[in-house]
Amino acid sequence: MGRSVAQAALTHSDLVTAVGRSYHDTLSSMQQSYPTSFSSSCLPLLCDVRVRETVSAVLETSIAHWGRVDVIANCSGYGVIGSIEDHDEWELRNQFEVNFWGTVNILQLSLPYFRTRGQQQQGKKKGKDEEDDDEEEQEENTRGSGDGGKGGRYLIFSSTSGALGVPGL
Repeated sequence: MGRSVAQAALTHSDLVTAVGRSYHDTLSSMQQSYPTSFSSSCLPLLCDVRVRETVSAVLETSIAHWGRVDVIANCSGYGVIGSIEDHDEWELRNQFEVNFWGTVNILQLSLPYFRTRGQQQQGKKKGKDEEDDDEEEQEENTRGSGDGGKGGRYLIFSSTSGALGVPGL
């Protein structure tokens, strides 16, 4: 699912940090997953969302490389299929580590960045014309963005429930 999201973003001329699983992928396999025509707009990296330091490294590298991050699409979750008694404890714990703690790591490490960026954007916006901007901000919020254009968005694809969540920040 993650490769499809990344390829769709690249097709729309977006800048993408494509993140593979460090325990499954290699940088060369990541580079081969995307056509060379996207090489200037695709930064392949590796991460294990269960390990906070690797999530932090990907976020920091992405910001340093692109200058900013607009959207984080977390497609790392998965489900264990079958009867509970048919799976060993390691597999069940690993699923929880990826699906729960991986998401927590991504949220806790990226929300401060998005909040700071949103405050900076809001400060620039307020400085231009405060009255007109207050009206525009109210209009943006009623159009459904939820954040008034002040930060990023998270797309959380859950393989365990088949749901797509887009929480506002």
